[in-house]
Amino acid sequence: MAHPVDEQYWVESARSGNPEAVGWLYEHYFDRIYRYVYLKLGDPIEAEDISGQVFLKMVESIGTFQWQGSTFASWLYRIAHNQVVDTLRKHSRRPQVPIEPMVTRCPPSVTTRKTSPS
Repeated sequence: MAHPVDEQYWVESARSGNPEAVGWLYEHYFDRIYRYVYLKLGDPIEAEDISGQVFLKMVESIGTFQWQGSTFASWLYRIAHNQVVDTLRKHSRRPQVPIEPMVTRCPPSVTTRKTSPS
């Protein structure tokens, strides 16, 4: 059975729990969401993970979407934006630990103490 390429039809079907509609929304928007996230983060693997999270959030929250002056795509981009911001916040909170121990980076004069005779 052929279905219209009508965003509202697919969104309303997905709200009703139609897995085919959820799949259509995923297929229709994934590449755009992925490109947006990739441009913001610059990491293809992380962009794929975040994009997947966007669609998980879509499934969890599609019942709250309202057709009031905005498109479904703009709602998805807002979810993507929020996921990107959360990811960037997490990155900024990660402690940065040097790979090499501090001792190997210091000159020998700093790491060995000379005691003077008293």
